[in-house]
Amino acid sequence: MPRQVVEVVWEDSSATHGWHDADEVVEEPTVHTIRTVGYLMAETEQALVLMMSDNFTPDGKDARNASRFGCTWTIPKAALRSRILLVPDA
Repeated sequence: MPRQVVEVVWEDSSATHGWHDADEVVEEPTVHTIRTVGYLMAETEQALVLMMSDNFTPDGKDARNASRFGCTWTIPKAALRSRILLVPDA
């Protein structure tokens, strides 16, 4: 099954862990703009799912029918700033 390769730019959330003194807390939140490139696996009205790695058999044949893939990102569409189609049928 061919999949599109896309580049998306999106606004990320952030968090800190552990205990912090009041003077360590950031007074003005910083928005992080992220660029991610991946295979478009799924898309709904609310989000899209990109995968970073696809499984191929040792002989180089496409093994996507085995549903093996790695490193997925689910990105809410509300966070998307831009989207570029890089490869229509990868």
